Amino acid sequence: MGTGLLRERGILQLRYATALIQKREIPAAAAMIGEAAQIVIGHSSARLANSIRQARTRLQPWEDNRHVHDLDERLRTLSIIA
Repeated sequence: MGTGLLRERGILQLRYATALIQKREIPAAAAMIGEAAQIVIGHSSARLANSIRQARTRLQPWEDNRHVHDLDERLRTLSIIA
């Protein structure tokens, strides 16, 4: 899959994650954001990394949730968040 297609796949995953957040499906949303973050590893996309940070911000009300905490650790490991 080409770089552009992977980036677009990541963006679509983040849109889906946003819908899951709106439905309060926090474990599924965190997992979807984590999947999108994996794309950043092989393809440096500032746009995608920024979108991941924005999606994570939407999870702020649930920051004490185990799934959100695990996502934060994953994003730190990938150097997407500090």
